[in-house]
Amino acid sequence: LLLACGGPTATSIALEGDAAKTVHTTDALALNPAKVLDAEGKELAEAPAVTWTVTPDTVAKIDGTNIVPLANGEATITAAVGDIK
Repeated sequence: LLLACGGPTATSIALEGDAAKTVHTTDALALNPAKVLDAEGKELAEAPAVTWTVTPDTVAKIDGTNIVPLANGEATITAAVGDIK
């Protein structure tokens, strides 16, 4: 008897919308929707949760599904699933 467990695994993340934004406001902005894809580029039906980070965290922060500007400067927002970014 051979049992195979699990299904397709995440291999990449695709973001919808513009990859870069210039902001001239202190209002929160919605994060771009992220899709977790398998090796064939298909969206996983039961995808693991995407973790968002901001570098540096003194310029902006993540609040739920929004990016909140904190100070002037540039920040990089990263979407990750495990080691996949």
